[in-house]
Amino acid sequence: MKMYKPLSFAGAVVFAVCGLFFLFLPNRVYIFFNVISRALGMPRTPVKDIGFFYIYTIGYFYIMSALAFLMFRNPDSRQYPLLLANGSFAVSILSIALFLIHKPYLIYAASLIANGIIGALALSGSLKLKKRSLKGQVSGNLPDMPISEQEN
Repeated sequence: MKMYKPLSFAGAVVFAVCGLFFLFLPNRVYIFFNVISRALGMPRTPVKDIGFFYIYTIGYFYIMSALAFLMFRNPDSRQYPLLLANGSFAVSILSIALFLIHKPYLIYAASLIANGIIGALALSGSLKLKKRSLKGQVSGNLPDMPISEQEN
């Protein structure tokens, strides 16, 4: 758990940077994936007429960055990593569905893998916090109060 805060902060920064890339250089993101897609023999993602998609993409990166930052600021709270895990797993499920049903774009596959890993890490952190909380409960600490605020 000693890496929890640094990883949470790094996650907040990475989500924010990715969001800024999608906000200010959206075509570059798609071109990057399309270059790799072509090399892999996969269909290329259309670069035009995806403006409304940006609203959701930027919103997603903002929420995920905020949750990761809240994890950094409140390392004893299980709610933030659990919310981040749910968001990541939801995006993973949607990514695999779109990959299978819509078109096998590389950006869908990358989203599936990246969000699956992020969701698994966040869920793991939440479960470790739960285990720490339960250990505190056995020793008489209050389970709903952050460990840092409990009296010894």
